[in-house]
Amino acid sequence: MMIAPPFRRKGWFVGWLIVVALASSPRSGLAAEKIADWPQWRGPDRTGISSTIIPPRTWPKTLAEAWSVEVGTGHSSPVIADGLIYQFARQGDDEVVLAIDPRSGAIRWNQRYPQAYQMDQAAIEHGKGPKSTPVVHDGMLITLGISGTLSAWDAKTGKQLWQQRTQDRFPLSSPLYGTAMSPLIVDGRLIVHLGGNDRGSLEAIDPTSGKPIWTASTEGPAYASPIVATLAKQRQLVAFTQQSLLGIDLLTGKSLWKLPYTTGYTQNSVTPVVANEQLIFSGYQNPLVSYRLEATGTRLTPRQVWSNSQLPLYMSSPILTRDRLFGFTQRNSGKLFAAQPQTGQVLWESDPRLGENAALLLLGSQLLTLTSDGKLIVLDAEATRFQPIREYAVGTSQTWAHPVPCGDWLLIKDATHLRAYRWRAAD
Repeated sequence: MMIAPPFRRKGWFVGWLIVVALASSPRSGLAAEKIADWPQWRGPDRTGISSTIIPPRTWPKTLAEAWSVEVGTGHSSPVIADGLIYQFARQGDDEVVLAIDPRSGAIRWNQRYPQAYQMDQAAIEHGKGPKSTPVVHDGMLITLGISGTLSAWDAKTGKQLWQQRTQDRFPLSSPLYGTAMSPLIVDGRLIVHLGGNDRGSLEAIDPTSGKPIWTASTEGPAYASPIVATLAKQRQLVAFTQQSLLGIDLLTGKSLWKLPYTTGYTQNSVTPVVANEQLIFSGYQNPLVSYRLEATGTRLTPRQVWSNSQLPLYMSSPILTRDRLFGFTQRNSGKLFAAQPQTGQVLWESDPRLGENAALLLLGSQLLTLTSDGKLIVLDAEATRFQPIREYAVGTSQTWAHPVPCGDWLLIKDATHLRAYRWRAAD
């Protein structure tokens, strides 16, 4: 029995096209839109702020877990570029790099290399890392392992392009608690701080070849990550070492200024922020401070503008808006605060005992805080007091990595898994 082809019937054909289109169209907002890049530590501008990702007006009562994938241990934060998530982690005695499909959690590719590591007893509960967050630039992914192994990978295929094991260059290839600084690519130059306690090198490297452009010998690296800032009308690299905060000429590696800065147990861990050409930073049991550079001829001298001894920062880096500075102080077993960046005056403080550490993320007018015990707190960044919009339990273990926005989802890296939580309902 022969049946006439249905496409001869025009009305049926149109309906068939509609059905096919609906069936093949993505069902989630994440699949329907281009996912914004989050290519490095603390996002596109290294500030913890997104100007393009808009959070929901109304947050759901619970966050639905869209997918989870076991990636390995470590505090390295996920990054996003060209529609892929990249996660750096440890599996056994290997450091691994994974490329992950953001829509499903499927692993597109993974690479690894052997890297045994013995953690210092004082930080053994933090695990063997890695702690450094990768950077993606121009089709390349750069990773820096916990013992100083610097690697470049093809972001699309995972092919290793080059690798440097800095153990051969320094008596110690990582700080006491492991390498934590996150690489930066600026003006086509890869900026890394290599070495270990008491001896290191801040370097600009050609990312395509791994060859040095300039090197600046320093004391050992800190755990904080460098930024680029314009201070005293000079665009420069600002970086912590073990015992100092430095200003470095981006083109030559020449020292522009140096501010001695030490903390207990030698652990400078806070990435500075810049407000109106003022550097704002803190350190373990040290006051929150602001410094401005004064120019005398060709010489730059850091001068303190204000200091607030009630707001020491330990490992949590602050976030700066136009008129507010948000941070997480170690005092009272962990408190959130908002302060005036011009004076350091406190605007509000949260309840105490929020946790050992917290990672901050600003999306539009909403501040997201992820504590190290897996609590996600959503706040109105313009509120005059601490009044959470929502609080969620995320992850199934400690959460030291930073949360990362991914379309309508939020990526959370806990002790061993990367999880995607939906903050908007599916279409």
